Amino acid sequence: MSIQTNKAVLFDRAQQLADSGSVDAALDLLYEHFDELLLAGNFSEVSALLGEFEPATHSTPVLLTILTVTFPARSKLSRSRIDVFTKIERTLRARGEAADELLAGLE
Repeated sequence: MSIQTNKAVLFDRAQQLADSGSVDAALDLLYEHFDELLLAGNFSEVSALLGEFEPATHSTPVLLTILTVTFPARSKLSRSRIDVFTKIERTLRARGEAADELLAGLE
């Protein structure tokens, strides 16, 4: 997937794959796209992606992948990653999921 991928399309496609039972393909799509951006040093684009991400419409594996793939660059993403972490935490809690356990080590 190109670095210039429409932000909404990326997240929607990943969730469509997850919903159809292709969770591994969904996670691979996200990992590949974010890795490409991060390796290119395009932290502003990653921050923009995180800023537009709405956790409530995505499955738990997708949410955890977003945090996992951005974890190594958290110091470069600062506020955008903190904000998305907070949104994901709230979403998981609202769903009644074990947020503390799921998010351990991903802050």
